[in-house]
Amino acid sequence: MSDTLCEAINEASRSVEFNAIIFTKMLICLGGAACLLRQWAVHGVRFLGHSNSRVLFHAYYTANIALGASIGSLYLIDFVRLRFTCVALDFRLVVVLRGIAISEILSAHLILILLSLERLYSSLFPARFERSSAQSLTAFLAAMVV
Repeated sequence: MSDTLCEAINEASRSVEFNAIIFTKMLICLGGAACLLRQWAVHGVRFLGHSNSRVLFHAYYTANIALGASIGSLYLIDFVRLRFTCVALDFRLVVVLRGIAISEILSAHLILILLSLERLYSSLFPARFERSSAQSLTAFLAAMVV
């Protein structure tokens, strides 16, 4: 790393505002993941009537918890990294965590679209939907989205 980058990192590590922003973002991400995990454990998906919808909502919860945990851990690593002088993050770690975050954002949205399409199909063809309702098919579709 060049000397100018090291100076910028050292200046940022001494900045109270920058540290407060990173720490706040980390707390929001990890706290959101923890609250969602608690909500999932306490309430679950009992409010959903159909088992296929439950499978999709479990996948939705999993995607959002993984998203919050990956972004929060990236902020945590960055917060710890600022305590040392001129330490660079390994690019593979950044790519993996950012890649997980981006894929989980897209997966969460696609799971909701899949849930909407499933509900539309069940509304249009209720008898056929109940006959061909298979949790394994829904689990496969949710895994395919991820």
